Amino acid sequence: MVNEDSNEILITHNNNNNNLEQSQSLKWKIFHGIYSMLGGICLICGSCMYFADIIRYSSMALTAGGWFLTVGSFFLLLADFQQWWYDRIDCCFNKKSQNSLQHSQSIKQNRLKNRKNAINSFLAACGSACYVIGSILLIPDFEKYANVGNKFITIGSAIIFISASWKIYRNGSINTKDPSDRHFHLINIINDIPTLCTDICIIIWWRKKNTEKIKRTTKSNTNIST
Repeated sequence: MVNEDSNEILITHNNNNNNLEQSQSLKWKIFHGIYSMLGGICLICGSCMYFADIIRYSSMALTAGGWFLTVGSFFLLLADFQQWWYDRIDCCFNKKSQNSLQHSQSIKQNRLKNRKNAINSFLAACGSACYVIGSILLIPDFEKYANVGNKFITIGSAIIFISASWKIYRNGSINTKDPSDRHFHLINIINDIPTLCTDICIIIWWRKKNTEKIKRTTKSNTNIST
């Protein structure tokens, strides 16, 4: 998901090979959108596999559901990693841009904001990575690691919650009419309703999926034990 001030971090290539001159390219946006879309589709399919009627109809429903959720989480991890790789400028792993920063006054002035942006993206990617690991360990084939999987999902959900909450706060601290005003104002969030709704949905969805998968795994383990 694109952070609110990514457009101010200019890092795509131009004819002079200076990737601080433009915002995200069309190719970047297409790939980011595809990863998010495929992740969402897989998560929907995986969730459907846990309906009681489907579980009764097919003995492979839980396995299929686990793999769908794992693949879906992986695609979302790719999207988060792609976002972080974009936002990492002025932080790490980009010597060419680090050299260019010495001649970019606008980037220097926004250095702290850029680094916060990168940290925010990195947190989201870490949360998604924990969720991928947890999803794998909750597949029935790895049932003996189910408790470890639950812990990874809980940790991942907490990290994602913190990342999304921090992003909402940062959105509220951006005043388009007065860039020098960095205080939190509710009206700033209202001015960017789509981003606010997306972040809230992410928080609710990840928390809900975490709770559901823990309940299902606990129930499955209980049935196996009996």
